[in-house]
Amino acid sequence: MLPEHKDSTDNPQDFQFLADSLPQLIWVTGPDGNHIYYNQRWYEYTGLDYEQSRNQGWSLVLHPEDYQRTLEVWRYSLMTGEPYQIEYRFRRYDGVYRWFLGQALPQKTCTVTLSSGLVPVLTFTSRS
Repeated sequence: MLPEHKDSTDNPQDFQFLADSLPQLIWVTGPDGNHIYYNQRWYEYTGLDYEQSRNQGWSLVLHPEDYQRTLEVWRYSLMTGEPYQIEYRFRRYDGVYRWFLGQALPQKTCTVTLSSGLVPVLTFTSRS
């Protein structure tokens, strides 16, 4: 018999353990779209701390050429509830930009975003 389903939001430590165990960069935004949580991989990759990253701080590591397009796709997803998917470049702590695939499913209470770029199958250094 399977144990009764327990919502991961019942225990924030469970969510944080899971998020920190994954190789992807993960963040959570509130209903207003501002970032309220980043997993440990985010801090390791960017070299930023929480205060530098919170709210719109994520844009500090986004490649300048990707900023406007990213903002437009993000706002559209928040307004419509449509899934968010985009390719963009994030600057690593050493100044090197790498391509990532960002995906999210907006919810009314929060949005969890996965950006895969550290997994070898999804990491790429140039686009076709």
